[in-house]
Order: sequence, then structure tokens, then C-alpha cells
Amino acid sequence: MNTHNFMLILNRPIDEATSDLLFEAGLDDAAVTAFDGHPALDVDREASTLLDAIASAITQAESVPGIQVMRVEGEELVSQADIAERTGRSRQAVNHWIKRDADSSGFPEPAYGTSTRSPLWRWAEVQSWLEPDADTDDRGRIIALANATLLTRRNLNDDDERRLVETLLAAG
Repeated sequence: MNTHNFMLILNRPIDEATSDLLFEAGLDDAAVTAFDGHPALDVDREASTLLDAIASAITQAESVPGIQVMRVEGEELVSQADIAERTGRSRQAVNHWIKRDADSSGFPEPAYGTSTRSPLWRWAEVQSWLEPDADTDDRGRIIALANATLLTRRNLNDDDERRLVETLLAAG
């Protein structure tokens, strides 16, 4: 078993009674905290995989009435300078990828800050673009998948939409 660390960002602040309920639900490996001004659980979970750790923590947290996990934090975000440093390329080369090649080459869109001077990219997506056939950062990919699933789940309005998602997943 490995210990996996990540944060679950929650829909509402946690009072002492709710904290006790979270502990009783199995989150005795989590600390109530805040992340970027949002209520959160900082989880150190022993599990065979990160996927198992995240899934079990979300299930336990959401077994407490009124608690909904909004997203998982822990995916690695990188700046243009970080990309240059990690790839051994100049910032100008990375800027070329971002500005000129994005449309033709499929360089990933920024994850955050698209309208700012300091956008951030998901490192797993950049790695995948750089080396499409290489093993990429599973941690970033799994956290991104968890977040996409949480977002999809929040946006489902009815059974027809749920069936659509299930059909699309089954087709893959």
C-alpha cells in the first residue's frame, strides 16, 4: 500500500459536528482545512492506487449529509517558465508552441488564467502533447479525470442526460 495525498474541495464550511461526522465516516486520515479560500479536506490515504484513494475518500465524504465534493486538488499546474525548465527549452520556444503552434499542433489550452498574463497548464496534458506515446504523469491524469467526472455529475439535470453520459462511456 502507498500513501496518497490530495485535497477534496467541499461545497460548504465544516463545523465541529460535521467534522466529527466526517471522521466517523472513515476520513480519520483527513484534516479539515481551507484551500484558496474554500473549505477542504487534506487527505493522506493509504490505498493501492491513487484512483482507489480518491474514490473512497469522495464516497466517505459524501456519505455525510449536506457534503458534496466540488473538486480534487493535487494535479500539477505549470507556467510557461516551468514548461521551459522541465523540457530544457527556452521560454521563446515554449511561447512559440503556445502562440503559433496551438491551432495547428494541438498544444493544450491553459487550465487556468486564459485571460491573464500568467496562464497555467496541466503538466500531464503538456507531457502528453510532447510525447504522445510515452507514459505520462498518472497522478495528473487521474486527478483531471476525477475533476471532469465531478463536474459532469454536477451538470446532469435529468435521467436522459445521465443515460447519454453512460452511453458515451460505454461506447469508449
